[in-house]
Amino acid sequence: MVYTHSTDSSEPVQVGLSVSKRKFKHAVDRNRIKRQMHEAYRLNKPNLPLDGHKPIAIVFIYIHHKKLDFIQIKNAMQQCLAELRSSN
Repeated sequence: MVYTHSTDSSEPVQVGLSVSKRKFKHAVDRNRIKRQMHEAYRLNKPNLPLDGHKPIAIVFIYIHHKKLDFIQIKNAMQQCLAELRSSN
């Protein structure tokens, strides 16, 4: 996860998802991982600290070399968002 506080955005949170083309040659695999990451983010979005904070831009980068199941992706997303909460 990489994030920065953005000053020029009207949206409180901007999110991007990235899966390496080098590690996953087939677009089907990359898109499936992105869908799983997006769903994991959607389920954990209420845990974000947005009250009174500056807008934030976040990019989640999938760096594992194998496809993980949804539970593992969801747990990793929870850890990333917990780290974000603790840094603010």
